[in-house]
Amino acid sequence: MRAFFQKLFGAHSSGVGANRPSDFYDPRNENDRIAVALLASLSRQIGFLGYELEQVPAEPPFVSKNCSGYLLGMSVEILEREGILNRSEHYVDTVVTAFALVFGREQGPELALQTIEEFKTPGSGLAVAFMFASQEIEAIYSSEEDIFASGFHLFATQKD
Repeated sequence: MRAFFQKLFGAHSSGVGANRPSDFYDPRNENDRIAVALLASLSRQIGFLGYELEQVPAEPPFVSKNCSGYLLGMSVEILEREGILNRSEHYVDTVVTAFALVFGREQGPELALQTIEEFKTPGSGLAVAFMFASQEIEAIYSSEEDIFASGFHLFATQKD
């Protein structure tokens, strides 16, 4: 992801003082990388929906097969893109964090764990949105352009 901090923090992200990404972000720390990727992927989408992080209501249309599948797929693909593979504790933690960033710390974790369990069931209805999210995050990581995640917003505003 070329110039990731310029995309996230703006063109002047190399300033002095507490405004520097290095003041709160260590690219060698995989937890920091995951957190920044989740925030970058979700904050704009949630804002476009008219909400703040952790403030999206845990109700339709935000709690749906598509929105849940998207959050799950986004989380898994971020782990893969960050080189954190086949470590179940990161998988669950990342999915729970993504759901908490959207729905809050009280409801998000429960919804995340329900989604993980549901995804294990063939034909659960989560796969299409999961794949959409995976492809979207892959495109963001491999792009030289300024593109941003939009799938959660798309699925939340989609008319059936």
